[in-house]
Amino acid sequence: MKTQFQNIRLYETKLDGFRRFIRKGGLLILKKSNLSKLISNGDFEEASVIKHEMDMDEFANEIMVIAFEEKDISVYTFIYYLLSSEEDSRLHRIACNLMCHVFKDYKGAYKSGLFHTRRAIELSPNYLAYREMLLFFGSIPNKLISNQELKEVCAIILSKDPNNEAVKAFQSFKSHKV
Repeated sequence: MKTQFQNIRLYETKLDGFRRFIRKGGLLILKKSNLSKLISNGDFEEASVIKHEMDMDEFANEIMVIAFEEKDISVYTFIYYLLSSEEDSRLHRIACNLMCHVFKDYKGAYKSGLFHTRRAIELSPNYLAYREMLLFFGSIPNKLISNQELKEVCAIILSKDPNNEAVKAFQSFKSHKV
């Protein structure tokens, strides 16, 4: 049975841990809310400091939320700024998602998205999700990829993952479209 002293010590330990958690989490929440302001003001250097304090998935989600809420093309410019100093396939994926989902109504957006997808594949050729992204560009009304390239992409993906769901869905879509 724990003494009152031990219970107080345990409580203080938990409270200290909670304070550290709140301090760290609260600061990150404040920084994330400032990220939007920094990007829209063009303060990309300070925004990149916040980016480096987040993991890539969290950063990607935050960027997409900001982009959808603000509809500000400077979000894409910020990603391009990051790419100019630290080219990374994951940043290219974010850029592609911005162009193909948030800014898709801009002339050339899909072509820009395709560029970023191809660059992501060059940087991470074994990551199949980037190749799967190419299938999207073969399914849009003004498709940007030839049937021959689509067949090659499907073959590459299926050679590494014979039960790939994205390829199956794409092939099913193409067969219903004809």
